[in-house]
Amino acid sequence: MDDFEVLIVGQGVAGTMLAHELDRSKVNYKVIDKGHHTSCTAAAAGIMNPLTGRRFTIASGFSRLKQKALQSYRILEEELQVKLVYPLPLENLFYDEEQKSRWLKKRDDPHFMSFLGNMDNVSYTEHLVYPDCIFSDLITESLAIDLKTLITSFRKKLFKEKRLIQENFNVNELIYRSKGFEWNGLRFEKIVFCQGSALLDNPIFKSSLIKPSKGQALIGRFTGELPQRIIKGKVFIVPYPSLNAHWVGSWNQWQYSGNQPEDRGVEIILKKLAETLDMEFKIIETVAGVR
Repeated sequence: MDDFEVLIVGQGVAGTMLAHELDRSKVNYKVIDKGHHTSCTAAAAGIMNPLTGRRFTIASGFSRLKQKALQSYRILEEELQVKLVYPLPLENLFYDEEQKSRWLKKRDDPHFMSFLGNMDNVSYTEHLVYPDCIFSDLITESLAIDLKTLITSFRKKLFKEKRLIQENFNVNELIYRSKGFEWNGLRFEKIVFCQGSALLDNPIFKSSLIKPSKGQALIGRFTGELPQRIIKGKVFIVPYPSLNAHWVGSWNQWQYSGNQPEDRGVEIILKKLAETLDMEFKIIETVAGVR
C-alpha cells in the first residue's frame, strides 16, 4: 500500500496553489480531480484589484498579498514555461456625479492615491466611446492572472509526475485510521478539501453555511483595437492574451438551475457591454461556473 503525506481533493486555483507550495516544501502528495469544466475557475477573469465595492475600499493587506502572489506566480511561470501574470491598469468608469464626487474625495487620501495613476483632468478613454460615462480614472496596481493556463499547465505537470488521480472523489469511500486515512488502497496523513461549491455534497461540512452562485461570461474579440488594460464599466472587459481575445462579464445568479451557460446570460452581458463600450464584439465562447 502506498503512503502519502497529503491528499488534495480538487484542482482549482486553491488546489493548484496548495500543490505548488507542497512541491516547494518537498511534501509527498496526490491530487484527485476529475476535471470539471463548470468549476468557477473555468469562468473566472483572474483580476486582482486593490479598490473594491461602492465605497472604493482598499482591500485589506493588498500590497503584501500581491507581492506574495507575484512571487508564487513568477516561480510557476518559470517551472511551467508559460505566461501567467499580466500587470494591467484598470480604468474605472463613472456614470453619475455622486459616484464621481465620492471617488474624488477618496483621492485626497495619500494611501488611496498610491494605487492610482496621475490624474490630469481628462478621461483615459482615448479613441474609445464609453456610452453615458462622465469620468474615468486609472488604477495602476491591478493585474490579471491567466487562470485557465495555470490550471491546464499545472495539470499536465501533475499527470507527468504521476501525482494526479483523474476520478470523482466519493467521501463515503474514505476509511478513517488511527493515524490518517485510507482511500482506494492509498494512505494519507492529511486530506485537504479544495472542492469549491462541490462541498455542498460533502457530509463532513455543514452545507447550510455554503451559498453557491453561478457566474457566466463571454470570451470574444472586438472589431477595433483596445488598450492593454482592464475596463470596469457596466461589465468588466479583460484582455485574454493567450487567446488573443477579451473576457467580458459577468452575470451572476444566486438562484439557478444547472451549471451550463444560458442564452439569457448572454443577452444580459451583451446589453451591459453595449452600455459600457461602443464597439462590435464577436463571441468565441460562452463560459459558466459555480462557486
